[in-house]
Amino acid sequence: MGQQQGFGNYFIQARLGAGRLTSVYKAFHPVSNEWVVLKVLNEPLLSQPHVRERFLAAAGRARAFQHPNGLPILDFGEIGGVPYLVLPYFEEMVSLADWQSGQPLASLQDVRLWVGQIAVALDAAHAVGLIHRDVKPENVLLANPKLAYLSDFAAG
Repeated sequence: MGQQQGFGNYFIQARLGAGRLTSVYKAFHPVSNEWVVLKVLNEPLLSQPHVRERFLAAAGRARAFQHPNGLPILDFGEIGGVPYLVLPYFEEMVSLADWQSGQPLASLQDVRLWVGQIAVALDAAHAVGLIHRDVKPENVLLANPKLAYLSDFAAG
């Protein structure tokens, strides 16, 4: 697995990306013997208590939401003053934005399927008072051509 940095019970293998709020890593959890996605609040935001509290509160609300097309939050909390959340890692999963840039246009049938799955997930989230706040192609993940997940419910 190469050189790894520890973060609590997680061993970071590689940085997958970063956004305005978080940095995202591929990590290994030896207790469950699984690869996961670890999202941590970016360092400049750690000194802002309201941002930390909002991140953790949103992660808690999102973890309570269970839907077949909502990417589940496996764990969340704070380690050494750094808020984090853990998502499942899928080797073949790509965001709709990444898929669009490297693939031919999808069939109308595939687009209808994805839009329907994401709409149902959003409807179910709204029914329990959870608002996504950041629906965009980067937050629609394709596990395979017939299964779409809406991710990043903890963004807001």
